[in-house]
This record gives sequence, C-alpha cells and structure tokens, in this order.
Amino acid sequence: RDPKIACMSPIPLMSRPTPPVTLSMDPARIAARGPAYPGKPGEAAVAVVNAYDGLRPWPEGTVIKSLRVFKLLPMSVPSGAPPFNTGKRIESAGASVVPVRHLLGTVSVEADGSANFTVPANVEIFFQALDANGLAVQSMRSATYLHEGERLLCAGCHAPKDRTPPQAGAMPLALRREPSRIAPDVDGSNPFSYPRLVQPVLERNCVPCHTKSENVGKAPNLGREPMANKWYASYNSLIDKYAFTNYGNNLYTTPGKFGARGSRLYEMLAKGHNKVKLSPEDLHRITLWLDCASMFYGVYEADRGAAQLRGEIAKPTLE
Repeated sequence: RDPKIACMSPIPLMSRPTPPVTLSMDPARIAARGPAYPGKPGEAAVAVVNAYDGLRPWPEGTVIKSLRVFKLLPMSVPSGAPPFNTGKRIESAGASVVPVRHLLGTVSVEADGSANFTVPANVEIFFQALDANGLAVQSMRSATYLHEGERLLCAGCHAPKDRTPPQAGAMPLALRREPSRIAPDVDGSNPFSYPRLVQPVLERNCVPCHTKSENVGKAPNLGREPMANKWYASYNSLIDKYAFTNYGNNLYTTPGKFGARGSRLYEMLAKGHNKVKLSPEDLHRITLWLDCASMFYGVYEADRGAAQLRGEIAKPTLE
C-alpha cells in the first residue's frame, strides 16, 4: 500500500474486453427484439435453482414445498418523534416503525428445490421458504425488484455470494416449465390486517374463555376492545409473551428458529390448548401472522389505520 493513495474505491485502469451485451432497458431495443420474459404487461419472472442452497444449515429433515411472495410498501408519512412525526403516522408497537408488508401469495417449489414464477414489476418484493405445514423456515432479510419483462435467477435462499453455484447435473425441474402464477392467500393478508386475519380466529375459538369479564388476572384478554385506540386487547395480550421470538442474532434469521416455528403461541395451538383444536385455515391464519413479524396494521397512515382498527379494508396510500 502507498500511504499517499487511498485504496477504498479502486478504479481499474488496465484495458479489458468489452462486456457482452445484456438486456437493455432502452424501449426501442425492447420493442425491436421483445422482452426477456414474454409475460403479461407489468410482470416479470423469478427462478430459484435450489432453495436449499444457503449459508446456514436447515433443520434436519426440512422439505420446502412453497415460497411466500411479499411486497414491501413505501412509507408515505414522516418517521420519528415530533417535530418529524406530524401525527399522521400510526404509532407502532414499541419504539420502531414496522415496515408494512402485504402477502401477494405463494408459489410451489419442486422436489429438487427449484421454483419458477411470475411477479409484479416495479414492486419491492421478498420471499419466505415454507415447509409442508406452511410454516416459514427461512426469510429473506433484504428485498429485490424487477422491471417489466425482466428475469431474475437466484442460486438459492441466502446462497453464498462469494462462490459460483454448484454445477447442476440436470436442468432444474421448475425451469422445464412456464413460470407459475402466484396463488393469493386468505382475507386479511393483502392488504395486511390483524383485525381481519387474526381476530376472527380468536373470536371463533378463544374469546369465550378469554374475555375481560372472565378469568380476570388468570388468562389473557383476547377480545376486540381497542387499547388506547392503537390495537386490540388481544394483540396487547399476545404480542410480547406469546408471539415474538428471540432470533438469537438480529442480523439474520436462523433457519427454523423464527416466526411461528419459534413462538409459544403456535406451539400451544398446534398441540391443542384446553381441548381447543383449530381448523386448518384458522391455524394457517395464526401461522401467517406470526411469520409476518406479528404486525397489526398493513398501512402507515393514521386515518387508514383507524379504518383497519374498525375491521374495514383499508389500503395504503402508496402501492
């Protein structure tokens, strides 16, 4: 090193061959030769070679059956305490702002770990790998997006970035077919809404024994009563003690140790709590909530949050 010359941002000065021509976003060129992915307008395509290819080991016996596809919503109101927050933003649980995510749906993963599916273009998206029971085993901690007509090829889920992918012996199964389409999920997942996704499950199965008037001081209140016009009593009762999990390391998710798989609530309900056995759909709704960072709101704006608190369908300002 030369102490007189900075080496943080080196600039290559040696001549090298011209890189090959790749997909150009120039409209004239796209119109002349057609898009890389001949799908519907406003769409792109994503393929995963092997979902099991990752940095950290998967739980023993893990079989990945599908991927959840989320979109992240841009924040439309100021963040932080006054004077930056003008009162237009919802007050999130705790001190931080939870990034709003809506579930676009799920796509299938083939037996060899490959997937091939369409996604909306120009939308920030991320994925979760699900086991046979629909529980998230691994979650993407960043995001990506594609322009219309683009294809994105992923080596795996959190695959090491400092090596080339292992050479495949055959064409991945999912790449032998056309991209599949995202299958939408249950009401309350898009737009996300705890009042529509979770509270009905509690009222069908739990509220008779978990109300403000019964078992006071002995059991959590799982009713719909608003707490300081922020969220329901049920959310306030469940969020810290039963829903949140200890990631062990906040910089990444350890496969199989977060969300529903790492919560007391899912473990309790899956075994059956006081002879209460949830239907598959009701258990799925609880699972989805836990895997989605146990959010309450699917919007940032206070006025739309008030509508969600009333159980109404309220979409965010920015899609």
